[in-house]
This record gives sequence, structure tokens and C-alpha cells, in this order.
Amino acid sequence: MVAVAVADDYERNQLIDQVLAVFNSPDRVVRINTFEFTTVREALETASLFGGETIVVLDEADKLLKADVTKLQTLFPVTFGHLIVGAKGKSPLLGVMEHVFDLLEEKPWDKEKRLHELVHTKLRSANVSISADATHLFFDRLDKDASVLENELDKLLCYIGDKKHIDADDVLAITSSTHTATTWHLAEEIVWEKKLSEAVDETNFHMVTAAVRSQLQLGLKIASLLERNAPQGEWSEALPRVFAKTLEKRTAQAARFGSRYFSRGLIALFDMELRSRTGSSEFEGLFDWFRSSLSSYAPR
Repeated sequence: MVAVAVADDYERNQLIDQVLAVFNSPDRVVRINTFEFTTVREALETASLFGGETIVVLDEADKLLKADVTKLQTLFPVTFGHLIVGAKGKSPLLGVMEHVFDLLEEKPWDKEKRLHELVHTKLRSANVSISADATHLFFDRLDKDASVLENELDKLLCYIGDKKHIDADDVLAITSSTHTATTWHLAEEIVWEKKLSEAVDETNFHMVTAAVRSQLQLGLKIASLLERNAPQGEWSEALPRVFAKTLEKRTAQAARFGSRYFSRGLIALFDMELRSRTGSSEFEGLFDWFRSSLSSYAPR
């Protein structure tokens, strides 16, 4: 008896399919859409027409009423057939399953790490490498959603064709940014205007952090080019996708702030992320601290 507890429908179904792959017997799988006691019992106790025990899949166990759970518990332990249960929320049924894969309380940084591994695993399977800049840009542009990431990765792999390496230009050329305009506007206000116009909580903390990092890196590139008096060709290479009006505005601001402002901002951002991953859950307070630190680095 296996339970897969994941809030996201796409990820839950993907994981259920991975469990089913272990049996390697798709003909024996029966999916039923009711937890009615008699239906579940009959499905488990009926041998597969293709031989062997039936593999019964039931999803959304979190919708079960307590009385239904009590009835179903009389079937456990299952002596014939195999039961796989999916849940997008907490359910008493999870407590009586033999094996439970539970991501309901997964921390945002753990999810991000898992999604990074998902992407890199898929790339390794395709025998394709990706630069560090491209990886960073890919995850900064996209919501932390497995279906979105896999879809955009498939587009990337088709786009590069026979190439065996993905660089930042490939990501910019083909991926569609799914971050909301509000997130990027908020990041711009924090970095360039030194403001914070709305609360940052656990829901949008990591998305805003990624957008802020992108703005700080943009500022550092521009300020560094200015300070080195870099030729125009180097500007075009370093900032291939920045619109002319945006670049004009940001160049004036970066000249006033200087590279030290952006580099120290990146260090403070790293410190804030580290604090968020080592016990602090005061996300709004962490961003207030970061904003205050960033403001102190700017020239008066």
C-alpha cells in the first residue's frame, strides 16, 4: 500500500506513474474515482484479466469523510491486490498506509532543489549540458512549477537541435517568462528605487528573491562596464536582451550607484536566503532587513 501526498496535480500524477512503473504491468492497473467501500474492496479482490493481482489507483484521498476512512481501514492490511492512493492534502488514510511519499509540508528551498535535480536529470538523459548562467536564468524566468519547467525544457531541447550544450542566449531566445509583472516590478522598486511597496511572505519570498537577484546582476554588469569604459561591442555581448530605453535608464542609475552597491547587495541577498533556510520564517522581516541593508550601500 503506497500513498503519494502532493498538492500539485501534475507532480502527484507523475509520482504515481513512477510507482506504477515499478510493477511494470500497465494492463493490471485499475483507476477508480470513488472511495465507496464496496467498490474499493471489489476492485482489490478481483483478479486481473491479464493474470496476477490488480493494482488499484485512487486519487484525492483528502476528500474522504472520517466515516469513509473508518470503513476503508477494515480492508487493511490489503491481502490481495495492490493499493496506490493519491492525496492533494492531509487525510487520515495516509496514517494507515505502509509507504507514504509526503511533499505536503516541503520547504520552498527543498522544492527548488528537487526541481533543479529534475531538470538536470532530464538534461543528463538527453546528453546535454547547461552553463551555470543559463541554469540561473532558466530558473529565474520561470515559476517553480514542475509542469512549466518540463514544458520549457522540452522547448529548449527542440530549439538547440543537435547542439549538446545550452547557454544563456538559448534560454532567452526560446523560454517564456512566467513570472508575473508584479514580481518584476517589485524587484525593480527594491533594487533601483530602494522601496518595498508590498509585503513579502512565504508565498512569494523565493520568487521575489530570484527577481531581485536578476536586477542586482544586471546593475553589476552595467556598472562594471561603465567603470571599465568598455567598448560598445562588449556592451552588446553582455546585455543582448535589454531594451534600449531600459538600458538608458539603468545606465544612468548604475553610474550613480556604482558596482559596489550591486555587489554588496548580492552578498546581502545571499545572507538573507541563508537565514531563511536555517530556521527563520519571518519572511517579511528578512526582506525589511535586506532592503535596509541595500539602502545603506547606496550613495547619499
